[in-house]
Amino acid sequence: LVKMYSMVNVQQYQIVAVGNSVAECEANYLKLLSNDNVISGDPGTSSEITGEIAEIRSAVIDGNTVYYIRLTGGDSYYMVSASSSEIAPILDVGDEVAIMAGSGDGELVSAYSLERAD
Repeated sequence: LVKMYSMVNVQQYQIVAVGNSVAECEANYLKLLSNDNVISGDPGTSSEITGEIAEIRSAVIDGNTVYYIRLTGGDSYYMVSASSSEIAPILDVGDEVAIMAGSGDGELVSAYSLERAD
Protein backbone atom coordinates (compact mmCIF):
# COMPACT_ATOMS: atom_id res chain seq x y z
CA LEU A 1 0.00 0.00 0.00
CA VAL A 2 1.60 3.23 -1.18
CA LYS A 3 0.79 6.22 1.02
CA MET A 4 3.17 8.84 -0.40
CA TYR A 5 6.28 9.21 -2.53
CA SER A 6 9.56 10.79 -1.51
CA MET A 7 12.69 12.08 -3.26
CA VAL A 8 15.97 12.80 -1.49
CA ASN A 9 18.97 14.56 -2.96
CA VAL A 10 21.96 12.24 -2.45
CA GLN A 11 24.49 15.09 -2.40
CA GLN A 12 22.48 17.40 -0.13
CA TYR A 13 20.43 14.95 1.93
CA GLN A 14 18.56 17.74 3.73
CA ILE A 15 16.64 18.38 0.48
CA VAL A 16 13.64 16.06 0.78
CA ALA A 17 10.38 16.30 -1.14
CA VAL A 18 7.18 14.32 -0.67
CA GLY A 19 3.94 14.02 -2.60
CA ASN A 20 0.82 11.93 -2.93
CA SER A 21 1.70 11.07 -6.54
CA VAL A 22 4.96 10.71 -8.42
CA ALA A 23 4.19 13.87 -10.42
CA GLU A 24 3.43 15.87 -7.27
CA CYS A 25 6.60 14.60 -5.58
CA GLU A 26 8.72 15.44 -8.62
CA ALA A 27 7.25 18.93 -8.88
CA ASN A 28 7.90 19.55 -5.16
CA TYR A 29 11.46 18.22 -5.52
CA LEU A 30 12.23 20.48 -8.49
CA LYS A 31 10.77 23.43 -6.62
CA LEU A 32 13.07 22.73 -3.65
CA LEU A 33 16.09 22.39 -5.95
CA SER A 34 15.26 25.73 -7.51
CA ASN A 35 14.68 27.43 -4.13
CA ASP A 36 18.02 26.10 -2.83
CA ASN A 37 19.80 27.23 -6.03
CA VAL A 38 20.83 23.68 -6.88
CA ILE A 39 19.26 24.25 -10.28
CA SER A 40 18.77 27.67 -11.81
CA GLY A 41 15.68 29.21 -13.25
CA ASP A 42 12.24 27.72 -13.57
CA PRO A 43 11.87 24.07 -12.57
CA GLY A 44 10.39 23.63 -16.04
CA THR A 45 7.92 20.86 -15.32
CA SER A 46 5.19 22.91 -13.77
CA SER A 47 3.01 25.81 -14.68
CA GLU A 48 0.36 27.97 -13.06
CA ILE A 49 -3.10 27.90 -14.57
CA THR A 50 -5.79 30.31 -13.45
CA GLY A 51 -9.46 30.29 -14.29
CA GLU A 52 -13.02 29.71 -13.21
CA ILE A 53 -14.13 26.26 -12.09
CA ALA A 54 -16.59 24.82 -14.61
CA GLU A 55 -16.82 21.39 -12.97
CA ILE A 56 -15.54 19.76 -9.80
CA ARG A 57 -15.74 16.10 -8.81
CA SER A 58 -14.16 14.00 -6.09
CA ALA A 59 -13.18 10.39 -5.54
CA VAL A 60 -11.61 8.48 -2.69
CA ILE A 61 -8.53 6.64 -3.93
CA ASP A 62 -6.61 4.43 -1.48
CA GLY A 63 -8.17 6.33 1.41
CA ASN A 64 -7.26 9.76 0.03
CA THR A 65 -9.80 12.20 -1.41
CA VAL A 66 -8.79 13.45 -4.84
CA TYR A 67 -10.54 16.38 -6.51
CA TYR A 68 -10.89 16.62 -10.28
CA ILE A 69 -11.30 20.20 -11.46
CA ARG A 70 -12.09 21.37 -14.99
CA LEU A 71 -11.74 25.05 -15.75
CA THR A 72 -14.06 27.01 -18.03
CA GLY A 73 -12.99 26.60 -21.64
CA GLY A 74 -10.68 23.68 -20.84
CA ASP A 75 -10.80 19.99 -21.63
CA SER A 76 -8.36 18.76 -18.97
CA TYR A 77 -9.20 17.79 -15.40
CA TYR A 78 -6.63 18.86 -12.83
CA MET A 79 -6.24 16.28 -10.06
CA VAL A 80 -5.33 17.53 -6.59
CA SER A 81 -5.50 15.68 -3.29
CA ALA A 82 -7.22 17.11 -0.24
CA SER A 83 -3.93 16.84 1.65
CA SER A 84 -2.25 19.10 -0.94
CA SER A 85 -4.97 21.74 -0.79
CA GLU A 86 -7.01 22.38 2.33
CA ILE A 87 -9.33 24.65 0.35
CA ALA A 88 -10.31 22.04 -2.29
CA PRO A 89 -13.24 20.56 -0.29
CA ILE A 90 -15.01 23.92 -0.06
CA LEU A 91 -14.65 25.10 -3.66
CA ASP A 92 -17.68 25.42 -5.93
CA VAL A 93 -18.39 25.87 -9.61
CA GLY A 94 -17.74 29.51 -10.47
CA ASP A 95 -14.87 30.02 -8.02
CA GLU A 96 -11.69 31.55 -9.46
CA VAL A 97 -8.62 29.40 -8.73
CA ALA A 98 -4.89 29.22 -9.38
CA ILE A 99 -3.55 25.73 -9.98
CA MET A 100 0.11 24.68 -10.02
CA ALA A 101 0.23 21.62 -12.22
CA GLY A 102 2.77 19.30 -13.74
CA SER A 103 3.42 19.33 -17.43
CA GLY A 104 0.91 17.55 -19.55
CA ASP A 105 -1.98 18.24 -21.81
CA GLY A 106 -4.00 15.05 -21.56
CA GLU A 107 -7.42 14.57 -20.09
CA LEU A 108 -5.99 14.17 -16.55
CA VAL A 109 -3.20 16.44 -15.30
CA SER A 110 -1.63 16.11 -11.84
CA ALA A 111 -1.74 19.27 -9.76
CA TYR A 112 0.14 19.86 -6.54
CA SER A 113 -1.23 23.19 -5.41
CA LEU A 114 -4.66 24.78 -5.56
CA GLU A 115 -5.59 28.21 -4.22
CA ARG A 116 -8.30 30.80 -4.69
CA ALA A 117 -7.22 33.37 -7.24
CA ASP A 118 -7.08 36.95 -5.97
